[in-house]
Amino acid sequence: MEVFYYKPNSIPLEAVELNEIPNGVEVYSELGICMRKISVNGESYMEEIEDSVLIEGELMRDLTLKQLQLFWSLSNNRKKIEYEDKGASKG
Repeated sequence: MEVFYYKPNSIPLEAVELNEIPNGVEVYSELGICMRKISVNGESYMEEIEDSVLIEGELMRDLTLKQLQLFWSLSNNRKKIEYEDKGASKG
């Protein structure tokens, strides 16, 4: 089974292959999970950063343009809120 990754905020979706993703760069999986490529001892891995805002069973490639706009808005707002919450808890 082929694994798909997508560039953030792409409308329409822009697929990217695993070997094209630089270390430390965030992409989204077919299930809408935000992931970052990391390298450990010369091996590359995908690290989950954020859960998906998609409903279970939905796939990124099946979303309409309107659904993609909503997905990116929800995902970006979730990351922003979690970032702000982490900052507030430190202060």
